[in-house]
Amino acid sequence: MNKAEMSAFRKDATTRTGWSAKRLDAWLARITLDKRLRTPATATTAKREAMLEGDLQGPEAEQAAMMRRVRKYLADNTEGHASASHVNTMRANLRGQTNSKKGVEAALAILEHSGKLTMEDRVRGRGGHERGEWRKEALEWAKRRGWATPAVTLSQQAPIHRETLVVEFGTGWEGATEGLKGAFDRVISMDAERQTLRAKGGTPTLQSVPDLLGKFQDAAAHPGGAAAWAVQRSGGLQGELAAIWGSPSCVEGSGAQAMNKGKEGGAGPHAGKAFSAVHDDGVNALLEGITKARLADPTVQYCIEQPATSAMKDMPEVIRTLGEGVKVYGCAWGERKSLKPYRLWLSPATAEIFQPIHPASPLSRCEECKAGVVHTQAMMPAEGSTQERVRLPGMTVGAARNRVPPRLAEHVGLAMRMACVMAREARRDASS
Repeated sequence: MNKAEMSAFRKDATTRTGWSAKRLDAWLARITLDKRLRTPATATTAKREAMLEGDLQGPEAEQAAMMRRVRKYLADNTEGHASASHVNTMRANLRGQTNSKKGVEAALAILEHSGKLTMEDRVRGRGGHERGEWRKEALEWAKRRGWATPAVTLSQQAPIHRETLVVEFGTGWEGATEGLKGAFDRVISMDAERQTLRAKGGTPTLQSVPDLLGKFQDAAAHPGGAAAWAVQRSGGLQGELAAIWGSPSCVEGSGAQAMNKGKEGGAGPHAGKAFSAVHDDGVNALLEGITKARLADPTVQYCIEQPATSAMKDMPEVIRTLGEGVKVYGCAWGERKSLKPYRLWLSPATAEIFQPIHPASPLSRCEECKAGVVHTQAMMPAEGSTQERVRLPGMTVGAARNRVPPRLAEHVGLAMRMACVMAREARRDASS
């Protein structure tokens, strides 16, 4: 039954028949589950769950609505594991008619008990205090509301220890995320969208999982800047932020846009156009976030990454705030089999520690550069060339073209962490 047919049927079925729209929707959802109906109106689990709620009342309806909202958020934003940032976002935004964080917490505890969810357990109360028995508190609240709750012995929250955090703006294809996890206790990642990482035919399809889904400029509304907002939303504590990694969108700044010069759809300076307001707002939000974070704590380090040819390097505000940056070649850190140069803008203390690896040096992981031969892959192989287009086994073309080599991010991350530690030790020595 197509949409038009379904619309006509629903109108006829609820006109002077005694059937309400909610009752009809619940019946349609049930016969869909019995495989007696196929229609776009009941095609997804979320749609069917919402329709089935029409048959429920009181506590049953309230619990069903909360469970549906939480399951939908998890399906849209995670791959089955919720970070502290995901949990806090749900607690803030999905309270619904319960108007209580405990409703969200109860739904999470039920899903965790059923084995349908794992999560980073950093739930805090007012003032950042730990809540070791938050699961018990939430399910007791739910029971008083009349919800159906599992009768189980619930685990307590493990003690929350202080950690060294890095906020990553621009999760992309998670190359930098992977590397930064090797340098810091926790990575808090943010991006405007999720990217598909695994190529078609992969099992299962895999998407990137930013902790925070949204634009940098939205986070910049926080008085302390975008990084402070990310730390707060993730349950981090004052003094835990050690570094900021930024990978702004390189779509408009890409040198490849030169091929679009004079064509419809071209964007950015290489295509003969100005950066869009959205691009500029995102970059400015990132720069402002770094500035505010370092004003609050000068020991916080940073790295901003872009392809070396990105026109972002010519933005006056970038030159004024970050300078010229340093150029490196990603192949030297492995994974990438093409000569893709990157530009890194590093905080001064990090720049003193970070030692770039020359692609042909003994430390390099690029066997082609060390042997003095042409790379096996290229972004755009010349006609007649034996080079392949860039690829990564099992990953999408987008990942192969854009993913930051994880070891490069880890190398920079370790330099940022060391610079932060040294700066904080120097500050303590000066105050003692």
